[in-house]
Amino acid sequence: MTPDQNHLPPTAGQPTAPQAASMGRRLGARLVDFVIFMVVFGWAIYLVTMNFPIHLEGRTAGAFSPLGTLVYLVLWIGYEAVSVAVSGRTPGKMLLGLEVARASDGGAPGWGPAIIRGIIPPIGWVLCVLPAILVFVSPFFDSSGLRRGWHDKASGTVVTAA
Repeated sequence: MTPDQNHLPPTAGQPTAPQAASMGRRLGARLVDFVIFMVVFGWAIYLVTMNFPIHLEGRTAGAFSPLGTLVYLVLWIGYEAVSVAVSGRTPGKMLLGLEVARASDGGAPGWGPAIIRGIIPPIGWVLCVLPAILVFVSPFFDSSGLRRGWHDKASGTVVTAA
């Protein structure tokens, strides 16, 4: 029996598998997470970059300095990885009824996959904006119908509608 393209393979004791999350809800969850992150952690990024400014050609780079970028990336990866590892959901996913699960059996992703999932999108931002955008739109090109992005495939996870 082959699974429906929009559903995960069924697990033992589960008659039907959860439905893959829509791209609109995934985008909405990402935007909510970004706003929450900037409200909660924006002050830390500001304080670190203003207290340890890097001067370039007589101008202070501030939050856009290498240090500011590093602080932002470390905090974002932590926010994403801890949320997914602990509950399978970031606050944005929780609000929009989404959950991250292992693609193989629908179980909780755990720390390894959560960290991998958290690292891949910021790597795109560090390399250039285009790779990051490609990471976020990559679920559109998933032929399995599960709408798995590159970060999902690398971590062995899938985002489902809870």
